[in-house]
Amino acid sequence: METIGEKRAPLTNNDADVTVIARRRAVEGRHHAGLIFTSDASMPRSHQTIGRSVTALQTVLRANPADDAFTDRTHWL
Repeated sequence: METIGEKRAPLTNNDADVTVIARRRAVEGRHHAGLIFTSDASMPRSHQTIGRSVTALQTVLRANPADDAFTDRTHWL
């Protein structure tokens, strides 16, 4: 999860594991570039639904244009 230098917030549906890592980093005083979570219920992963995910990401990124908009932030799609 070394994304802060690259200013990249990973998109994942693995909230259980990634949240544990993010909390551990916070306790250590380390930052992250943000986390964007999905779920199979809200954003099913298939060839037919990829456009929905891309559109949701575009909307979130347009509403948060600053390079550091997601620093230490968690967002759910």
